[in-house]
Amino acid sequence: EMCLGLLTEATLKPVAIELAPVAAAKVFALSARSLPPSWLLLLLSDNSFELTHIQGAKVQAFAQARNLQGQDLNRAILAQIDSLAAARPQPQALGIYGPGGADFKAGPLKKHELEVIYPSHLPVPGLAPEMNLGEVLPAVGAGLSCFGPAALGVNLLPPGARAAVRLGRFSFTTMLLLVFLGLTCLWGTSAFIHTRVELFRVNRQIAGLSQE
Repeated sequence: EMCLGLLTEATLKPVAIELAPVAAAKVFALSARSLPPSWLLLLLSDNSFELTHIQGAKVQAFAQARNLQGQDLNRAILAQIDSLAAARPQPQALGIYGPGGADFKAGPLKKHELEVIYPSHLPVPGLAPEMNLGEVLPAVGAGLSCFGPAALGVNLLPPGARAAVRLGRFSFTTMLLLVFLGLTCLWGTSAFIHTRVELFRVNRQIAGLSQE
């Protein structure tokens, strides 16, 4: 409520509040590889991780650990992945992002047959390894929520604050206008062709009379 108050004072109108993993998952959905209904999302830092089981567009399970280093961090991650991989429906992909994502060794995950997806697979212009993708990807995903009505199942705004997004209405009006313009051009082209055909027929009749 305090954050909502600050946004209101800044003359901003929130359309949705989502968990960071849900927002980041929207960006991974842009990957050229089709994501399965059940998959895992790993945010990896130098001494911590957050592992989320995504089922559809919702968080099915969540695990995290902090203040771990080296092999202890890797063992904790693998233990959590082993646990979540046993869930039903079984996760079939793993998205990895964050400062430590590039150094993560995915070899031990082969037994789970998880397809590993990195930020480099995402068709998002401007993404660079030196960016703090742990913050950038959720921000991009939150921005994507503004291009349509936010799903009620993941929108954490109070029910009374879930205002409808107007971009959909604008797009519908634009579509109707384009259809009207297209029909107008089609009608004009048809009338022009019909006039030319009639002129051609008249010219042939005149030519026939002249020959007689």
